[in-house]
Amino acid sequence: MVGSVRVGAGGPVTSHPRGRERGGEAEVREGPRVVRSGSVITSQGPGTAIEFALALVEELVGSEKAAELAAAMLARREP
Repeated sequence: MVGSVRVGAGGPVTSHPRGRERGGEAEVREGPRVVRSGSVITSQGPGTAIEFALALVEELVGSEKAAELAAAMLARREP
């Protein structure tokens, strides 16, 4: 459990620093700010909202569209 949402057992995730000790079976990482584990995408909090949104766009419609949106917003994308 991270917060009140069960995430992939044993899979890597990230969370807000206050939630890291409640990772349960998940491998909670301090970085990067957005972590993908299969179809689960996690981020660290409100300050990572744009990066998280771009990761969702990439997952749903592809890397090219995510890059296009990031460029239009002058946003940074996690590698």
